[in-house]
Amino acid sequence: MPSEPVRIDALGTNIKTTVIERCGACKIGDMVCLFVQRPLVIIIMNMRIALCGPAILFALITSGGCERPASKGEDSQLLALKSKCREDGQKVRAEWMRTYFQDTFSDEPEYGYSSALKTCLWIGEYQGPGADWEPAADGGKKRLIPVQTHVKFILDIYSNKTLIECTQHNGKQIGEVSEADFKRRKAELLDPR
Repeated sequence: MPSEPVRIDALGTNIKTTVIERCGACKIGDMVCLFVQRPLVIIIMNMRIALCGPAILFALITSGGCERPASKGEDSQLLALKSKCREDGQKVRAEWMRTYFQDTFSDEPEYGYSSALKTCLWIGEYQGPGADWEPAADGGKKRLIPVQTHVKFILDIYSNKTLIECTQHNGKQIGEVSEADFKRRKAELLDPR
């Protein structure tokens, strides 16, 4: 959604443009880029204005990264959202601990916001007793044996849906999700801090 038009005065040039939220302006090192009208971009560096096309902008972005400085309003909104994620996540964790009282939950739960999924996440783990089938020797009958279960998971706290789970029995991976897969997915889901 466009914000108010911004006037840029430099080198005797007046340029009126609309800064478009999320895409309209970005900072690359000491430079500020304003996207005026495709394919032109205004680059302000050391109080000088230059116009460039998409090829130059692409080179600048790929070499230095392009990030839009967050406004104070966005910072406070994100902080409030993260705080709400923590509060809501702690409520969900407390409910799980009441429901699954036989398991021991980690003392260091993580809560975070995923802008990709637009939801709050709980990254948790628990250990507890479990059972598994012992492989049958010589084709004989399988029998149930006790195991120590260790589970790491990421839960969407609003839908109560497990997004990924890594489970081990007696220290050995069961299922298709390895610890490395779990860590990779966690990094993908959580917003950088």
